[in-house]
Amino acid sequence: MRRNSFVAIGMLIRVFGSVEAVAEEMTLIGPDQSAPIIVISAEATVSEKYAAEEMASHLKKMTGRAITITKDQQQLPTDTKLIAIGRSSFTSQIDVSGLDVEQYVIDVQPNRLVIIGGRQSASPGQHVRDAGTLFGVYEFLEGLGVRWYRPEPWGEHVPRMKELKLRIGRTTSLKPSYSMRAALSGGMSYSREETPEENRQARVWAVRNRTNAWYSSPDRAVKFGGVVEHSKGKHNWPFLIPASEYFDEHPEYFALVDGERVPYDLCPGNAMDERDQHFPQVE
Repeated sequence: MRRNSFVAIGMLIRVFGSVEAVAEEMTLIGPDQSAPIIVISAEATVSEKYAAEEMASHLKKMTGRAITITKDQQQLPTDTKLIAIGRSSFTSQIDVSGLDVEQYVIDVQPNRLVIIGGRQSASPGQHVRDAGTLFGVYEFLEGLGVRWYRPEPWGEHVPRMKELKLRIGRTTSLKPSYSMRAALSGGMSYSREETPEENRQARVWAVRNRTNAWYSSPDRAVKFGGVVEHSKGKHNWPFLIPASEYFDEHPEYFALVDGERVPYDLCPGNAMDERDQHFPQVE
């Protein structure tokens, strides 16, 4: 594959966020300079560590350069570009207190790239949610041309380049329009049982495409920055308009099958026309 230089112009403006930018560029990776070092906190969360691993592995695929991950407490060379991921002493100057758990800041500085997201602290029965940093890494990589079209290894596209230049400036993403996002069966077949490896690939593919509700379990989702839990999924009608409560008085709310109303499904034309009056819980 042809190797060429890549300039990330207006880095990640397509994130539909706000951008503060100037004209200068920073060379993150170049043929005549040492490879950048990824820095995370000594107390980094599981998701922040995974975000650093994803950044390192994809940059290696892209440039052929091995990227080291180190802790912010260690001595670092002064002549090497840094990639600071997640909360650490290298990102403390950026205020993310007002960010949602899936929002992030991508800040390109003259000698440093910073990616940091919002965080919701752990509470009794709830894991920490901090997918913003991981999502920021994926958005950065997509800005360089990386794509994950399918869960299988052949579904990944990583462009090859010798030099990586970034425009200096800061991008802040907006809060996602939909709080819960999922792909049916995680991107694999819905008509057969997945193998354990296919299941693993599907989970990784799902989070790389910024879904947040298909990781099988909250414990498993910690690696991906948490999960939006749901118990009823798309099968909500029987809970919002239960037949036991409405069928006797309003059979017209329910499905007409062979000329007879049955309490197994709704008739949306009738039920939804009067939902504001009868079903205030339906939004």
